[in-house]
Amino acid sequence: MNKTFVGWDVGAWHCSNKSKSKDALCVLQGSSLSSLVVSQVPWRGNLKNLLLQKASIEDVFSACFKEALGRGVLAIDTPLGWPAAFRRLLDGEVPGDKIISEARSNPMLLRADERALCEEGFKPLSSLTDRIGSQSTKGLYLLGRYNFRTQSRGVWNNGRWKAIETYPSVVATSKTARFHFRRLKRQTLFLEKASKGNHVRADVSDALWCALQAAMFEFRVLQVIRPTTRDPLVRAEGWIWRSGDVSSSRTRLART
Repeated sequence: MNKTFVGWDVGAWHCSNKSKSKDALCVLQGSSLSSLVVSQVPWRGNLKNLLLQKASIEDVFSACFKEALGRGVLAIDTPLGWPAAFRRLLDGEVPGDKIISEARSNPMLLRADERALCEEGFKPLSSLTDRIGSQSTKGLYLLGRYNFRTQSRGVWNNGRWKAIETYPSVVATSKTARFHFRRLKRQTLFLEKASKGNHVRADVSDALWCALQAAMFEFRVLQVIRPTTRDPLVRAEGWIWRSGDVSSSRTRLART
């Protein structure tokens, strides 16, 4: 039975026609990784009005693709949590966390999972210092508006859709994801949108990486790194889903 996977590369709340980066959605369907196909022409624009006006996430997808998508997994490229130390600071508490001189180790600026990625050689963006707070609140707004509730560590569910957070540049270092990305990016429906220019191609490619991670999550690919009970901050800060089967040059972006 085919399953549906949507990748969402999140744009700012007020991105416009002149913006280099916008919201992008890519839809994959299949019963396994090898059977996945791009089932819709990727969508790109600003989801703001649809999020404010549509009563369900299914209505949002129907407005974008003129077709109901039913149920599936949505992988979102934006922070779906904020640093616990920063949130304590907002509540008037001075966190006892040790503030280290390097920004990548500062628990007020980066979540625990982001700091772990820094240790692995990646450069995850901070909602607080890298101007992606707009995108983060947009993703969190979708979860709240469409009644997503925490199902397990790093996973939200509203009864029909699951939602996870992912990060395209990390997904792109997975050998499994890279193999399927190369195959899917050549499909006609994807090329129909990706050929519209460099900025369009960058956004829809990120959405494709996200959709691939959603599929890897759902099909329980063994290499997918999952949070454990030893990760006490996951419930408070969220989790960035990715694969551990990295290529030899894992810091290289694979957007071609």
